[in-house]
Amino acid sequence: MSRRSNKYIVVSLFLMALALRIFLIPNRGFEADVAFWKSWGLSALDNGVVEGIVTTNNNYPTPFSYLLALLAYCYRLFADPHIFNDFWNDGNILFLTIAKMPSIIADLGIAGIILWIGWKGTSMGDTSERSYKRPESRNCNDNPEKTKEGVSVVRRLTRNIFGLRDEDLCGTRSWQDPYTHFPPLPFSFFMLCAIFYLFNPIALIDGALWGQVDSLGVFVFLIAIILATSEKPLLAGAVFTLSMMTKLQNMIYGPLFFLLLWQLGAFKGLMKGILGAALSFLVLNGEFFLKNKATAVFDSLTSNYDYFPLMSLNAFNLWWIIAKGEGMKMTDKLLTIGIINAKTTGLLLFSTGYLLAALTMVKNTFSDMWKKFPFEGKNRNKSESMGDTRSSDRYNSDQDIECRERTKFCAASLPLKDRAHGKHEVGTEDASKFSFATNAFDSNTKADIFFHFFTALIIVCFSFFLFQTESHDRYAFPISVFYLLWGVFYIYRTNTEKNRIHWWNTLSFQIFIIGYIVFSILFFLNLHTALAYNYPNNSIPFLLFLRTPVFTIPIAIFQIAFFFFFLFVVRKSIGTISSILSILFLISTLIFMNLPLLIKSPVSLTKLTPHISQQGYGMRLTNMPVNTKNDSKSWNRLSVQYSFYQKGIGTHASSYIVYDINGLFKRFTADIGIDTQAGGKGTVIFKVYGDDRLLFQSDLIKRYEYPKHVDIDITNVKKFALIVDDGGDGNSDDHADWLSPKLWP
Repeated sequence: MSRRSNKYIVVSLFLMALALRIFLIPNRGFEADVAFWKSWGLSALDNGVVEGIVTTNNNYPTPFSYLLALLAYCYRLFADPHIFNDFWNDGNILFLTIAKMPSIIADLGIAGIILWIGWKGTSMGDTSERSYKRPESRNCNDNPEKTKEGVSVVRRLTRNIFGLRDEDLCGTRSWQDPYTHFPPLPFSFFMLCAIFYLFNPIALIDGALWGQVDSLGVFVFLIAIILATSEKPLLAGAVFTLSMMTKLQNMIYGPLFFLLLWQLGAFKGLMKGILGAALSFLVLNGEFFLKNKATAVFDSLTSNYDYFPLMSLNAFNLWWIIAKGEGMKMTDKLLTIGIINAKTTGLLLFSTGYLLAALTMVKNTFSDMWKKFPFEGKNRNKSESMGDTRSSDRYNSDQDIECRERTKFCAASLPLKDRAHGKHEVGTEDASKFSFATNAFDSNTKADIFFHFFTALIIVCFSFFLFQTESHDRYAFPISVFYLLWGVFYIYRTNTEKNRIHWWNTLSFQIFIIGYIVFSILFFLNLHTALAYNYPNNSIPFLLFLRTPVFTIPIAIFQIAFFFFFLFVVRKSIGTISSILSILFLISTLIFMNLPLLIKSPVSLTKLTPHISQQGYGMRLTNMPVNTKNDSKSWNRLSVQYSFYQKGIGTHASSYIVYDINGLFKRFTADIGIDTQAGGKGTVIFKVYGDDRLLFQSDLIKRYEYPKHVDIDITNVKKFALIVDDGGDGNSDDHADWLSPKLWP
């Protein structure tokens, strides 16, 4: 197929994809999200971005408000946003068009990046048209034209120009284009990947129909990855921060991304990436820092934690199954494994997945580092012991030549499969001539790095979506992109050069494409059902029957099964040791956190998180009295009549605190009283309930009384409630403390 024909096909595909998305724009989508864009954007436009965040319930990263202000500004170019009935109409076509356009553009941009990768790898042509004949296998030393060092002049010149190794020239390896950052598969494969994304129902429903911006965050993140492969770690780090400030969930990819910068650019590349990320963060939030509103920046990054303390926010995952299809109605503070609640269990499962992903990325790097230094020492010792100084000199000379031919980052510990990096750091003119990203690694090594990187991204994204509580329905969206890019390297690595030409006939392609179709169907059903729960009129009518646990629970099971199928496919890349270490981490952590139960030791109630906490004034505090403020100067220890305690719960009448203890304990002990910092009017009554039965009620306790001790039988109690009522005279000064509260197994 000619270059011109490819261009016509690409343009036609993009126009069809754009037309389909424009057709979906009038759908009102997830009306609450669109309303948030209106509210936050108009407030930012009218009051400025800084004040706009302060005066609304905006809980997105602060720089995102600049985009929302831009949307409101674009709307104002065509209509007045202060005409209430028009602007706030859910069917406002003008605003829907403007609000959904960033996601639509990002969708086209993602497909464009996929095609750009294909173009870089194949120059818009089939690999069979640009492949080179592999030289016949021969012994490199057979060449009669040798220098003193035993290296042919021709071979050295060729190696210097193209950054090739001896193996490439001697026929022990197939020739690879040293300037190709991505596998040189036929362009038709990349075109198919672009089609699968552009017309993927996941991409269509998330942006053009729903109105969300997940694709925008992924698009910016892909740009950061491209910059990382292009020897621009400073810019890569800066753009990664931009992607995180666009979609906060991208922060979970941060450690993996910076590991990639280290693998591609050594320690110096990593430091540049971190510097770029930090500078970008300061620039994007500069207005907030200049106006002394730094707290708004950090609140936007932390406020979403525990924002919805539920098992699942319509994500059909592990917790959706445990909640029996009612994830939005069950708290994640219920105990699941011993004294570990669902939220903490989810964090442990996610951490285990993250550890597995990180080990997958770096295991080859550390393996090569380990092999490199013993190899060096072994050869030197052998030469010296034999008294062969010529051999030692030749070794050092060859090593220096190799270093000069590589990169000035030669001293860094990197996953090169030869001894090129040794212990030398070369900063000479020779070294500076060579591009690190293109010359420090041969093509196969780079393909391995990126394959492991995208494998790790998929593992992390799946772990975040499937195993965390409070997971949103859209959190698996990036997999629809990462999986396609993973497939590029998967097919390249698992096939010979000849088989890559006919990639559609390979087993690896069949596994890849069937897997992508299955995932797309499952996650689309998840997304659509979540939309249908809230806005059935904006959904596909013939799919509304799926809104019952009879269907949603199987979808959750299949999504988890697909993840483990993916792990099975990449099991060799993950490695047995990585899997064992991750499993050991999970088991040991669970045992450690449940150690008090195992050794029958008392458990401080402060280690548990209540799933209900209500009170008449202030907020429940752990190990501090209720009148403690955010300012650290006001921090104080719990005390009753100057009897101080390290642990306890500071609350205020009338309070109602409920814990799930799942029948694991027999006794509850505590001291009770009114905190020393309270005024003189305080009078309260303490009560303890177990499974809605009154187990204890104190007499009326006044401000200046000493703490009183309670010891209560709570055998087989599952729902454990602590209640403080005012003394019948109002709740003034009723600062009540549960001091040193303990549960006894």
